[in-house]
Amino acid sequence: GMDLSCGERSPRGVDPMVTGNVEPLLTQPQSYVFDFDPKLIGDPPMTPGGRNDVMFVAGTKGYVLSQVYRDELFGTWRVHLTQDDRAFEGLRGQRVLDIRWNGGQAQLSAQGFDVGFAALEDYCSTMFAAIGKSWAIAPDLSAKGNPMRSAAEQAIRTGCNGPATFETDYLLLGDIDGDGAEDVVIDWDAVRCLGSNPRPFCGASMCSADVFLSSVFPAKRKSEGLLAFGVGLVDLSNGAKGVKVGGPLAACQSVDDCTFTYYWNGLELVELR
Repeated sequence: GMDLSCGERSPRGVDPMVTGNVEPLLTQPQSYVFDFDPKLIGDPPMTPGGRNDVMFVAGTKGYVLSQVYRDELFGTWRVHLTQDDRAFEGLRGQRVLDIRWNGGQAQLSAQGFDVGFAALEDYCSTMFAAIGKSWAIAPDLSAKGNPMRSAAEQAIRTGCNGPATFETDYLLLGDIDGDGAEDVVIDWDAVRCLGSNPRPFCGASMCSADVFLSSVFPAKRKSEGLLAFGVGLVDLSNGAKGVKVGGPLAACQSVDDCTFTYYWNGLELVELR
């Protein structure tokens, strides 16, 4: 009725079209997913943002599992928990796991959980190392000297309505507005949300690119948005950075170079012609 796991991409680097695993389970370091059988915790109508009525109970303490969402691919209710989440207190050292939700209650054996969880942690750490990733959580340096990165990270959490996994260069850093401070671009194509909608800012072929500019963000409190088929930063003759995006073929004069560069003119991002 319940499954606990971690995951990342194959250490062999085999193409997903070869393995058939085109929807791999991806978790952050020291993060796990709980999957619940709908028959165990009920199957109420799906609501935006998932459900917040499921909890573990240990003695007189209850531990609410926030943002439990329906994974339609596997037909389960799923929640992502970090290793230090207090919900694990409702599991460790218990003989019976008491699960409650709006309108129901169930009990599962919890004997051997501590041993099994330690084995899972060791396995996850080993497999992350096999693909060159650390199982340790990297220190969050976003709030130290770079408020734009902090704003971008918060925008990802808000946009995903929870945690996410990232590809390389999901954040692009550079001085775009020419004020000497570092600006940040979110490439939503490199972000995979771990909620019910993994790519909320992507269409069939293009994704959003959100630009956080230090010279205007404190006042506007919002990013500048572009649509992109791939995004990057390029050096401009004025010493600032331009935002280079790929565009749809219908808007291109040549299939060999279907890219557009945008620069900050002090008021908005405009195309460099």
